[in-house]
Amino acid sequence: MPAAPKRFSRRAGGRAIATSSWSVAAAHGYRDGEAIPIAFAEQIVGRIAASVDAPVTVDFEGGYSEDDGELADNVSRLLDLGVVGVNFEDRVVKGSGLYDIHRQARRIAAIRNAAEKRRIDLFINARTDIFFEQKDHAGPAVGEALDRAKAYADAGASGYFVPGVEDDALIGRICDNVSMPVALPHAKCS
Repeated sequence: MPAAPKRFSRRAGGRAIATSSWSVAAAHGYRDGEAIPIAFAEQIVGRIAASVDAPVTVDFEGGYSEDDGELADNVSRLLDLGVVGVNFEDRVVKGSGLYDIHRQARRIAAIRNAAEKRRIDLFINARTDIFFEQKDHAGPAVGEALDRAKAYADAGASGYFVPGVEDDALIGRICDNVSMPVALPHAKCS
């Protein structure tokens, strides 16, 4: 099959392409939450990466596995497609709640190790859903968000994505106390 023409261009001002798990799944008739088969998701990612002349980062949800070895293999296949970044959630995709901080840190370390074996400086955007899980945002959720940020950074995360918090003071507290770039849906800090 001939390569698709490169329609997205850095000349148009784009610096990177990022996928959204929900939109990619919905566009193909699947629900979000790893309902789209991983092999099909990889085909889609491969087509995106082949059709743009910009770096591609993928919303990889929970990595499609509970097993660290299989998780590393899944990420390695994305790297082979040319992906330079992943968004990686701490929510248990096929279950409930969040992974324990230390368990999620080991999962991030498995992804970092897979990238290092290929000598790829993969951007791991570690997402925490703590503010969706804990409704008292001013209480323990902020402390846990900060604990998770430290553990995730120590494990090899490159950035921290914190959806669900909208209060400016809490956003400031998170940004001031996290060592890596932080992205929030309503603000960005580094």
